[in-house]
Amino acid sequence: MTVLAYAVPREAQDTLQRSRATQEAQPQRHTLPRFADVAQSLSKAGVASAKAELCTAALQKVVELAFVVDTDGRYANVDLDGRLLFALPFGKSGHKQWGLRRREADTLRAILQARQVPQPGRALPLFVYDSVSRSWYLNVADYGSEAQAMAYVRQFGITSREFKTALERLQTADRQTAESRRKASRR
Repeated sequence: MTVLAYAVPREAQDTLQRSRATQEAQPQRHTLPRFADVAQSLSKAGVASAKAELCTAALQKVVELAFVVDTDGRYANVDLDGRLLFALPFGKSGHKQWGLRRREADTLRAILQARQVPQPGRALPLFVYDSVSRSWYLNVADYGSEAQAMAYVRQFGITSREFKTALERLQTADRQTAESRRKASRR
């Protein structure tokens, strides 16, 4: 466990600075064709796999932050009832702080919400969404330590198939919404 007195970990600061630098970067003209060549060589499976790994890495970082202990011995980033007190990569507005794109955050959120539905043989969810309070909670009853929570993320990380399936569902829903709006505007 890490003990902090209301300070942002240096690693998080460095990551945010790198993220800002990436957003402000202005690559030279010769860089663009090289990126285009690389992008064309990637298959959809490779892209989905990379995005799934990115989402899993974000979940691991959420676990690290959730179990940071404050100077009073309590978790600094989790309320007594388990509510997560910091911007989340799968929250409605936290994706930018985590370097995720909006669609990646939406897909991650859809995956985590789908995991809340009980199914035989599936582990209890690590993160639970409460639609009444519109908040995400850490399941501290079943994952009371950082080691237990991290073991869950390692064992049940986001898979490429899971990412692609959730993304396809979101895209289908978006198409249906757009079609409904078009029909409504014609009336």
